[in-house]
Amino acid sequence: DTFISCTGHCIFDNFVQQVVVLHTRPFPKNHTGENISEILKNMVQEYNIPNYKIHAIVHDNAANMICGVEATGFHSLTCFLHTTQLAINECILDQRYVKDIIVNCRKVAGHFNRSPLAYTKLYEIQKRLKRNQLKVKQDVATRWNSTHIMLSRMLEIKTDIVIYCAENSNNIDITFDANQWAMMQKVVDLLHVFQIMTEKMSEQYANSSEIIPQIKKLKLYVTNSFTK
Repeated sequence: DTFISCTGHCIFDNFVQQVVVLHTRPFPKNHTGENISEILKNMVQEYNIPNYKIHAIVHDNAANMICGVEATGFHSLTCFLHTTQLAINECILDQRYVKDIIVNCRKVAGHFNRSPLAYTKLYEIQKRLKRNQLKVKQDVATRWNSTHIMLSRMLEIKTDIVIYCAENSNNIDITFDANQWAMMQKVVDLLHVFQIMTEKMSEQYANSSEIIPQIKKLKLYVTNSFTK
């Protein structure tokens, strides 16, 4: 079943910011703008919230959500982190060269996840090199931060993976050239900045006034790191 959840962000009389879950309920109807608008209006009426106290309804970038919120007459504000996720996917992870690297990383992860023997050989290499025994991480395609974790771990055990592939070329034919390793590092460095920003904006009392400073910092990092 599909559920719709509404959370209220408010400031009490003592000027302490509070977050309140108003309701989480089944939403069996079609997810049209009209139906979304209806359930939002009913929620406001149920809690007897005066319209003047609702400054904005924050939502994702789906067209039906935008339409539904606009139909309520309240100010519509798209979620900064959802917009950030779309930007990461379109501007970084969906680039052909980066996608090829990610696909190969997933194949490497799949190879080890399917074969305990492969992991045994990898551990033997790490033991031989007197390194920590670390596993390959597998990402979830819909979670960009998990892709960041996967790529970071791949770089962390780069030497181990290169040696394993060289010694087991009959079992795995996946390789990364120097340019791909270098690009992987650049992607990880950039995603790390997004990760820090996401964690900051996901804090319980984060607010919209922090959006512009975060974007400024991101633009400054990109300008200094990739335009020289």
